[in-house]
Amino acid sequence: MQVVGRLLHLMTNDLGAVLTLVMNGYGVPAMKIVRSMFEAECNIHYLSKNPDAIKDFADFNIIERKQLYELMDGEQKSKLDPAEVASMLAEYDTIVPRFTKNGKVRREWCEETLYQRAEAAGLKDLYVTIYNWTCSMHHTDFRSIVQSYDASADDLHIAPSLAWLDQALVNAYGPFLRALGYYIDMTNVSFESEMQDLATQYREACRCIGAENTGKQSTKSQSERAGG
Repeated sequence: MQVVGRLLHLMTNDLGAVLTLVMNGYGVPAMKIVRSMFEAECNIHYLSKNPDAIKDFADFNIIERKQLYELMDGEQKSKLDPAEVASMLAEYDTIVPRFTKNGKVRREWCEETLYQRAEAAGLKDLYVTIYNWTCSMHHTDFRSIVQSYDASADDLHIAPSLAWLDQALVNAYGPFLRALGYYIDMTNVSFESEMQDLATQYREACRCIGAENTGKQSTKSQSERAGG
């Protein structure tokens, strides 16, 4: 449960970063952080429903440390503490069978893909819309140009602007509130009235900016823009 709490802590920091960017008119950079928050929500939901997977979530760090070690050259390795290296390699040998199938070490901590984790959390629609769009923004493919296009100026939006600010707010608060709910459920502590109040305030805020479905559906104008 501590691991999930720390993930929620990271989401709190991300939410603060989104608010800072939105208040200064940087919608697209804020949406890039929304991408991370969506992934965190999917992970928190999965771990809250599959607490035994928390060990895999934490132990996969050792797999990644071993992979990084293998990328080092001899000079870099010589600067490491031999005792710490030996301990890491011993831990790796112990846990790697859990992550190995058909002789190959899997690429992430969970056997289920992010899409499958999103679907299990009831977030399939968000995955194929908001998350897909934020991936384009993050990787700066051609669609990222389309998403930043300002038809009135026949050019890209130059920050500060109003572009994507509403979407960033809706899709940052939504994952955070849902993830907070998953964590509270794990603690067996009742904050039902407080969570209901937050959900009501969130829905009202979404209604005011035209995203009535509590942030789970994009506004029509943004959907058309992203689709080109």
